[in-house]
Amino acid sequence: MPTTLTTIERRRRLHHQWCQRNKARRCESSKSYRQRHPDRVRISNKLWREKNSEYLRKCKLEWRSKNKDAIRSHHKSYHYERYRKDPEYRRRLISQSKSWGTKNKDKRRIIYRNWSLRNSKYLALKSSKRRALQRDAVINEKGLSHFLLFIKQRQTVVCYYCKRRIPATLIHLDHILPIVKGGGHSMCNLCISCPSCNQHKSDRTLDVWPETGQRLLSI
Repeated sequence: MPTTLTTIERRRRLHHQWCQRNKARRCESSKSYRQRHPDRVRISNKLWREKNSEYLRKCKLEWRSKNKDAIRSHHKSYHYERYRKDPEYRRRLISQSKSWGTKNKDKRRIIYRNWSLRNSKYLALKSSKRRALQRDAVINEKGLSHFLLFIKQRQTVVCYYCKRRIPATLIHLDHILPIVKGGGHSMCNLCISCPSCNQHKSDRTLDVWPETGQRLLSI
């Protein structure tokens, strides 16, 4: 005699009730089974994921849409810490970024323009703060003019931080002790830097920004 639909539903309900009463027992049994048969569990999970790929994709999209801020915060903190501590990861990320920027110049320009529009107040405040600090900083105009003239007469120069030789047309002038930390806008506080080192160092001092292979200098 075939099993009726009501009988199946009744068995399913009874099984659910039993599972609710014996959660700890089921968890222990499931854990023991997974430890004894890891290959079976792996194959079973793989088959289930293949069979329910559309359902999994839908669940992931729903979860991501509900937790956008948490995901963004986690990625930002994770990548910042890894970027700061892992030189190999930092070099790989810089290389990928340069490669993408070279292939997508128009897209990069649009992204930066949109970011600038969204953060116009921040950029204006940062620019005005830098100008104010630069006005109040110690300035040696004569030394600066001689320094710049010396640089322009050379074809290649050495980066102060990573010691690589770069074309004079690609150099950045960086404040060794950042202006925001009280450094002067003068020849004794300026150095030649490659673009990557200058951008990585940002407004940090050398005691908190030791580049790989660089001798840690104290100011």
